[in-house]
Amino acid sequence: MNIRRVIFLGPPGSGKGTQAEKLAKRMHVPHINVGGILRKEMSQKTTVGNTIAEYMKAGNLVPEEIAVNITCSRLSDIDSSEGFILDGYPRTIYQAEALEKAGTTVDVVFLLDVSSDVIVDRMSGRRCCPECGATYHTRCHPSVMGNNCEICNVRLIQRADDNPLTVMNRLDIYHEKTAPLIDFYNERGILYRIAGEQDSESIFSGICALLKFDNP
Repeated sequence: MNIRRVIFLGPPGSGKGTQAEKLAKRMHVPHINVGGILRKEMSQKTTVGNTIAEYMKAGNLVPEEIAVNITCSRLSDIDSSEGFILDGYPRTIYQAEALEKAGTTVDVVFLLDVSSDVIVDRMSGRRCCPECGATYHTRCHPSVMGNNCEICNVRLIQRADDNPLTVMNRLDIYHEKTAPLIDFYNERGILYRIAGEQDSESIFSGICALLKFDNP
């Protein structure tokens, strides 16, 4: 199976970023974390970044054109024929169609299935480093440095979009806007469902098995 271009779908907090990063390293292809790109734009306080901040802090999707332009710009920086792992995009049918219109084909889409209760628990305990973006969890994966990042020794923060009320709003938007992508990619015969409530290593082993890779 010659798989080089992969998308990860799933609700916020389902573990897309973790699995995308692991798979990118395993396949030796770029990991395009669109959420991370948007947050970097926010940190630079550009006009676009300030617009992004308003939407993300409320748990809303950023405007379609911003998401499309930023993603297509990043894809244009790499040789997409060599492969990529796309995480956090597309989030709507419009964005998926924009990807196809740009001539970017996808080989496999992995959907991480996780219940809403588990999502709220995961995200309300999530902490991240404002410098390097490393993530931790107060219960499942605490930093050995306590409230500081293990990499930067910078104090960890809770993202504004990780508080429980905002998480519930994000989940509502996911079911309304992003869940239709399940049928979109299923109709193309490239969607694979993954039980996302397992531990990270079990999930990754299952992904590698589906791709017929050797044991990770």
